[in-house]
Amino acid sequence: MMMMRDPEEVRAEAAAKAEAEHCKKAKRAAMAKTSWEHFFQYFRFADVSWIARTFYERADRDMQCVTTQDVYEVVEAWLEYRWGSDGRGSVNFKVDEELVAAAKAEAKKAGVALKDDEYSLEDAVKFCFYYQAQYLKAEKTAGWGVSDLEIFEDVFDAHRHGHEQVRATELWTILGMLGHEFPTIPEQKYLLGLVKAADADKSGSISFEELLHLLRMLQEDQKVEDRKREHMLIVRSGMSLEDCEEWLDMFLACAEDKGHILMTEFKGLFDILELKIDRDGTQQMMAWLKDVDEDSNGEIDFGEFCNLVQLMWDSNFAGICDKASSAKKEAEERMEKERAEFRAGERKPSKSREFKPRNWAIVMSQKVDEELEPHSPKCMDMIAELERTLAASREKKEKPPPEEA
Repeated sequence: MMMMRDPEEVRAEAAAKAEAEHCKKAKRAAMAKTSWEHFFQYFRFADVSWIARTFYERADRDMQCVTTQDVYEVVEAWLEYRWGSDGRGSVNFKVDEELVAAAKAEAKKAGVALKDDEYSLEDAVKFCFYYQAQYLKAEKTAGWGVSDLEIFEDVFDAHRHGHEQVRATELWTILGMLGHEFPTIPEQKYLLGLVKAADADKSGSISFEELLHLLRMLQEDQKVEDRKREHMLIVRSGMSLEDCEEWLDMFLACAEDKGHILMTEFKGLFDILELKIDRDGTQQMMAWLKDVDEDSNGEIDFGEFCNLVQLMWDSNFAGICDKASSAKKEAEERMEKERAEFRAGERKPSKSREFKPRNWAIVMSQKVDEELEPHSPKCMDMIAELERTLAASREKKEKPPPEEA
């Protein structure tokens, strides 16, 4: 005869389960908000990870802070890594105190205080962001490499008609040829604002140097939207940031310098993981790839990759849970070897990883745990914000594409 459970015990068990689910949701919401405010509004995931690894080379193990000189070294390393390729190897990336002052002034306008003494990782990321903006503003070529400069100069020369500068009509044509279209009135007003900011001498026309800075402003503004999209995709995946960091090396090993993996290139990932996939598995994978390719461009970026991996993990696709640990370790060892070769002067670093002292996301997660109050009004607001974000994301994902005329 089946024993009836004590109703009080059943209610207590249900309450404990509900509380655990609430705390899990609260932690997810807090991580989403905190990671955006402190990191991802400034840089994409891979760049935050790069800066974090460079930061932790210098950080005090207990305090997890660095000195002003240390953060200058982090900035210099970041600038060389990000802007030192494509014929720019001889550029000086030494931190300039005038640019530091300009960066602090610009940050203050945005309500961000850049410190003068000890820097946490969050402080270092913000410092890199605001200093980089001033560095690009001060640089004559706005950070563009040789190959880009050649393309821009050819297009500019074809439309300046013997003059040193181009007028508005030529500028619209030049930007269109370089892939920038502004079909709506709001977009045109946005461009006029950028042109006004780029027209340093207020001549009403644009020189080649001013064009370079205008193009850089356009690209940096687009990066804001790219970062929002990547963050939303990571949040939607349900993958923890700690796990995202663990999978990053593997993504970059397949993506290399492109920043994405073509849908046709996923065999490389399966080879790294040593996954054996039959016909049914191949069909399932193709369906998942099509589903996670949020912008339908045939390229899987890191945010989309996180969604794919989470789908694979949840179903233990082709035994991925058993294979992933050893594969990730091999990827980390490969990147650590590259870092050692770079330090020895034997090679330049690729746009991949370099070494792995600690998982920065685990450190952030621990800080969130220390401050988390799951039932506080602040936390309840964060949960509501997360639910709105996920609902909007699902609605966008499920919305059918417009019919062609």
